[in-house]
Amino acid sequence: MARSDIIKAVLTGAEKANRTFSEWSGGAWLCDYGVEGFMVSEICRSIRKVHTTGYLTMEEPFNQMMECTGKLSRGRKPEIMGGSKRVDIALWNSREYVTHVIEVKRQWNQESPRDLERLVELQRKLTTVQCGLFVLLVTAWGGRKALDEKVEQTRDAMWENLPTDKYRFHYGRDYGSPHHEGDWRATSLCVEVYGRQG
Repeated sequence: MARSDIIKAVLTGAEKANRTFSEWSGGAWLCDYGVEGFMVSEICRSIRKVHTTGYLTMEEPFNQMMECTGKLSRGRKPEIMGGSKRVDIALWNSREYVTHVIEVKRQWNQESPRDLERLVELQRKLTTVQCGLFVLLVTAWGGRKALDEKVEQTRDAMWENLPTDKYRFHYGRDYGSPHHEGDWRATSLCVEVYGRQG
C-alpha cells in the first residue's frame, strides 16, 4: 500500500463528505456544522478501498495504540499526549502495528495547532508510525483566486505551527457547489508529517 494512495484517498474522502453533506442539507458545507464524524467516516470508507491488508479504527486513544503496539521510543510521554487524547483515524498493518495516524478537521481553528503538535508527538513516540496526516477543508467565496488565497493563508498557519521540518503539503481538487448562491469554492488541504521525528 503506497502512502500516495492513502493521501489521495484521504483527500477524496474529505471532498466526498463535503459534497454529500451539501446535497443532503440543501447547500450547507461541513465547515458550517459540527459534523466532523461524518467526514471521518467518509475518509475511512475511501481509505478502505486501498488499505486492504490491515484494518483501521476511529477515535483510537493514544494510550491504547501505544499499549497494543508496544513500540515506544525512549523518554517520558509528552504532557500534550496525556489524558483521554485520541486520533481520529489509525491504520494498522496485519501485524497489528499502527502505521498511519490521521487527524481530521472541518477547518483550521484555534484548537488545530495543538492537534497538529499532538500528531507530531505521537509519531515521535510510536516508532511504527510511518506518517501522520492532518486534513481539513478550505472554503472561500469569490472564485478560484479567493480559494487559492485562503488555501495559502491556511497553509501558512499550519506551517507556522509545525514543530518539525519533515512535512509535505497535498491539495485536493477545487470544486464549487450547485447549492450555494454566488461563487463559493472548496478544496481539501492535507499536511503529511513523515520520517523519524527528532
